Amino acid sequence: MTQLSVTEKQKLLAALVRAKELGLPKPSLERTYGFPVLTQYQKNPVGFVEDVLCGEPRSFQKNALEGLITHEKVSLRSPRGCGKSVTAAWATLWALCCFPAVVVATTALAWRQLSEMLWPEIHYWVRGGPAGRNNLEKFGFHFKDGEHLMATRLRLAAKREALAITATDPARIEGIHAPLVLYVFDEAKEIPDGIWTSALAGSLGNPFMALAVSTPGVPAGRFYRTQTGLEGWLALHVSKEIAEAEVPGFAERARELAALFGEDSVAYRQHVLGEFAEDAEGSLIPLAWLEAAVRRWYERRDNPNRQLIRVGVDVGSHGKSNTVLASLYDDWWVGPLDVMTKPDTDATAGRIIEKVRDDPAVPVNVDAAGVGVGAADVAKNLGANINFVHVSSHTRETDKSGELRFNNERSLYYWKLMERLNPNLYPEEELLALPDDQELISELAAVTWTQLASGRKVTGKDDIKKKLGRSPDKADAVMLLMAEPVGLASVKVFAGDNPFYST
Repeated sequence: MTQLSVTEKQKLLAALVRAKELGLPKPSLERTYGFPVLTQYQKNPVGFVEDVLCGEPRSFQKNALEGLITHEKVSLRSPRGCGKSVTAAWATLWALCCFPAVVVATTALAWRQLSEMLWPEIHYWVRGGPAGRNNLEKFGFHFKDGEHLMATRLRLAAKREALAITATDPARIEGIHAPLVLYVFDEAKEIPDGIWTSALAGSLGNPFMALAVSTPGVPAGRFYRTQTGLEGWLALHVSKEIAEAEVPGFAERARELAALFGEDSVAYRQHVLGEFAEDAEGSLIPLAWLEAAVRRWYERRDNPNRQLIRVGVDVGSHGKSNTVLASLYDDWWVGPLDVMTKPDTDATAGRIIEKVRDDPAVPVNVDAAGVGVGAADVAKNLGANINFVHVSSHTRETDKSGELRFNNERSLYYWKLMERLNPNLYPEEELLALPDDQELISELAAVTWTQLASGRKVTGKDDIKKKLGRSPDKADAVMLLMAEPVGLASVKVFAGDNPFYST
């Protein structure tokens, strides 16, 4: 036992008195660096959450926390919005408060998952959770901002801390050593196998625990294996029925996703049913690529000096569909979509002019067929650089490999969009970033393709409308961004009376 100073003894006595008054378990007499060690909760994480953090864990959260004691390695999959990050935050604080020397390594593929989701949840529970109060201070834990509690770190002492590490460098996570390590894998389906191996293999021979939480993805990868019989892992699954019974508002969110994607979609199966699912045969853009594009959008959004490269406009017919303007910046970042719900010719033309006001030379791609022509002609007369795209016309262009041909320009540009989202074709910094717009994602996920004698053909707009119950206006606007205008030949004008003659 660490020798206590006079001040620490006074604080501990006061904590004992307060605990007795509240009817709480006594704080442990063992202390490290001025912070108590709640040894009475080392084998009772659920009790820690209820007594110290004043939380009310759901049945599957209790099972996950208790599984850290019974199995040491726990894998929890659930539909979206069921409290996986809350479970991870509770496990982090339990380990720090109940063990004298422990390092909690929280990791995810995306830094945003840690900095904007998991760690704000940890801060939230340190500061009192939904009730605005907890018993941390009553048990002797006084976390000071900037000294103990930082944005993505909670440090009580050397070898007694929690920190965030992105799952991109195996060496960083492999270098973590402590008498006890708790690994928290957040959105574990995205974490590469090499990170899992570096973390867990580096702890062989030393005490460690692991908690992996995630919505399910495709049936592949290490997280999938932890859910399907990987030795040593306790696999937990939150079904739609459990979520509806225990998670407030889940049933309503499930209905919203069913309306957006359809109940037979991979998104519904993964995010509502909590099932591993592959994209349907013939799908053009895998859902995982779309979700990665949204993640990139958040990671790269802080840039005030973006350059507008191109605008795509899907013009809606009067009263039947929306007009959507999509903007491509820096050749890889798609800005928030601009939607007009009651389009007319003059309003659409005005919005186009407003979009390119700072640089009228920016190409504006508009479908040359249908109602879009009128608005585009008006905008062109007002100075916009309109590029008419003949989406139904035959094309001689090919895919990136130079081998595949296409039935029409619409199919070509959707294929180019798929290529710009494909991590196997482009480096990460050149892949498109898409806004977090669930209608856009559902429309893109609904696009399929077939092979015809004339080339590959992508699903027609009417077919997608029948499938989703709405027109894919947002997806078509983004598709139009892939059409690169052919520059007009420039004429050099010489000085003098005759522009075609110079001495």
